[in-house]
Amino acid sequence: DMNLAEATYAQNGLSVGVGAEVLGGDDQRGFQTPLATLHKFQGWADKFLATPTTGIEDLYVKAGYAPGNVGPFKGTKFLAIYHDFSAETGGADYGSEVNLLATAKWEKLGLTLKYADYNADGFATDTQKLWFQIDYAF
Repeated sequence: DMNLAEATYAQNGLSVGVGAEVLGGDDQRGFQTPLATLHKFQGWADKFLATPTTGIEDLYVKAGYAPGNVGPFKGTKFLAIYHDFSAETGGADYGSEVNLLATAKWEKLGLTLKYADYNADGFATDTQKLWFQIDYAF
């Protein structure tokens, strides 16, 4: 089974949200999404690209700010997400993760800075990742 509930409120460039996503597991198999991008949903450190056999419960809060144009940058956005991960079956604590994102456009370039910090608690290992991405529009 897969369940997702999320509530978000946004006003004047500020947004806040809370959510809960559960991907089931029965101690033999975890919920599988072979054509999905789990990187987008269960934290950017990519510790849950395959659902554990005991499933996963992802409780998260997020906050964002979109000031728009800042100096030479257009469409500037910031986002922070905190995830608390645990097993769907058995209730084991998997750990927590902080995700940070900043995006903007400068002339024909799209700029993205992304950071993930996973703190293990009984599942996988502590992991920090940093991305810097440049996109060019023709």
